[in-house]
Parts: sequence; structure tokens; C-alpha cells
Amino acid sequence: MADTDYQAKIGTGRDENRTPLWQVVPIPVPFSVGITVSDFCNFKCIYCNHSIPNAIKNPKMMTYDMFREIAAQLEEFYRVRGTGRTKNLRMWGYGEPLMNKDLPRMIGYARERELSDRVEITTNASLLTHEISDALIDAGLTRMIVSVQGVTEAKYKDTCGYRIDYPRLLEELAYFYAHRKNCKVFIKTVDVALENEAEHEQFYEMFGPVCDTMGIEHIFAAFDGVDYASFMPESDGTTRYQYEYKEKLVCDTLFSLMNVQTNGNVDCCGCKYPPLPIGNIHRTRLKDIWNGEIHRKYMELHLTGNYRDIPACDGCESMQFNGHPMDILDDHCAELLPKIRELGKDTP
Repeated sequence: MADTDYQAKIGTGRDENRTPLWQVVPIPVPFSVGITVSDFCNFKCIYCNHSIPNAIKNPKMMTYDMFREIAAQLEEFYRVRGTGRTKNLRMWGYGEPLMNKDLPRMIGYARERELSDRVEITTNASLLTHEISDALIDAGLTRMIVSVQGVTEAKYKDTCGYRIDYPRLLEELAYFYAHRKNCKVFIKTVDVALENEAEHEQFYEMFGPVCDTMGIEHIFAAFDGVDYASFMPESDGTTRYQYEYKEKLVCDTLFSLMNVQTNGNVDCCGCKYPPLPIGNIHRTRLKDIWNGEIHRKYMELHLTGNYRDIPACDGCESMQFNGHPMDILDDHCAELLPKIRELGKDTP
């Protein structure tokens, strides 16, 4: 590597300073709340459901008014629980958040209302401009996660069907990083977007100057209908974030993560489409969805080893490959099950 300083920036982008999940389950409010602000994407990555025509049913752009309604329900949720707010509010999901023109307003509102400790987005960054970067930074964004699809324009076209202007992309990322204030930048790519070890090094050298952390993730079969066998490399025995693989019987995100989709559906899935809904904000308040009857039923099925009774969970690779070793719950099912069952007796 040309500059050894970049070596220190290589990582998973995950918080390694964490409490084992089993010690805090059941959680009064989710550690992380994801909000899908756009179902639309200008990329068609080969490993994503956007590579399949019409895979997203009835795609929507979240309105600012709907975002404010989610914020109001989160504030109500926090008041009722009385245990503090979520640690992370993440604008991500099944589309490109920068396609939503209200994104800076949403971030600013989330920061103004103190909805979370952190507010972050996951973006392909192709739509970044100086003006958009300034708006995101001024709104109070605390982390930008950038997904890169190769180290050449030709590989970008192969991976995501998009003709990237590489010099412009690098220039826009350099501008954002130079003006980032307190915002952290994590830049990642996936193994299928790199041809060989030389391109691994090229990725680090190209993006090391414009980020705080960077990493290469393993792809896994996250979306129904994608022909992963045609391009996915043979497993090396590690997970998405290159932790040692260990088959799990309990999905950790079911106990720690909550997402709100553009249609109001709420789920606890990490990286899977279609996700498993546990409610809808237009019919039930967030405070009643989290640890509510449907959510408890699914948690119980996982803790009793019966997750395959849930069609969406049976064969889900996100459950197996998308997580942190300290979040594994398998060895603690017997002590956690009574706690989950008790929730139905005293949930506000």
C-alpha cells in the first residue's frame, strides 16, 4: 500500500465497542431505527433487487410530512418507555436516499428533535454535488456510508449498470470530506466489484484520502430472485463483515433493529427483501409495534428454535451472514425466552 496511514482506516464500519446483545434483551427501544426515504435507485447493482425489473412493488418516495409523522411517533415512543432514545437513525433501505430532495430537511428535523444519538445515510454518492454536501453537513449528518461499485468506470458499468464519471465522483467525495465538520465518512465496496488483489489495494489507495474508515464486504444472498450463483465467489468461511462464520438459530436484528418503509410497514430485517413486517404506522403506533404481539411471537419462535415456521426467516442468509459476533443470542435462549414472554403482561 502506497501510504501506510491508509492501513489504519481499514475496518468493518461497525462499532466494536459494544455490550453483548444478550445482556440487554429485551430492549425498551431499538438500538437502531432505519427509515427508507426512497424506494427508487439510479443503480441496478447485480446483487440487489433493483437488478430485477419491477422487484420493488409500488415504489414510493417518502414525503416530508410522513417523515415528521414517524418522528412524532418516535418521540411518543421515547416518552412512554422513559428509557432514552435510539442510538442511531439511519436513512437507508431499498433505494438511493439522495434521490429524495427532502433528505437534508429530514436530517435537520431529526437533529432538531433529538430523535437519536446519531443520524446517518447509506448512499452510492453518484448524485453528490457541492450544494448537496453542504446541505447534508449543515443539517447535522453524523455519518455518511458510501457504497462503491468498482475501481474503474468499466467495472461500475458491469456491476451496477451505471456510467460513472470517476474523476467527478472522487472530486465530490473529496469536497465532502474536506468540509465534513463532525460527520464521519465510511466508504465500502463488495468483493464482486473487485477483480483481484491488486484492485483491493487500488480501492484503499483511491479512497483512503477521502474517508475516516473503509472496508471490503463479502456479498451474500440477500434478495429473492437474484441469481447469486452466477457471480458470487466461493465462501471463505467468513460473514459479510469478515467475521468467522457460525450458523445461527436466532436472528439478532429481530431484537435490536426497527425499520420503517415508505408504505408505513415496520420490520426488523437487516438486509433482506421482501422484509418481514411486524406492523404498520398508519394502523398501529410505533410504541405498540415494538415488543408488541406480532414482534413477541416472532422473537419467541426464534428463541425456541422454530424460526423456520416463519416463511420469510426460513433460508434467510441475512440472518446468517449479516451480524456481529457479540450479538449472537443462540447460547442464551433459555434465559431470554421468559423475559420476552413477560413483555406481553406489562407493555404500555
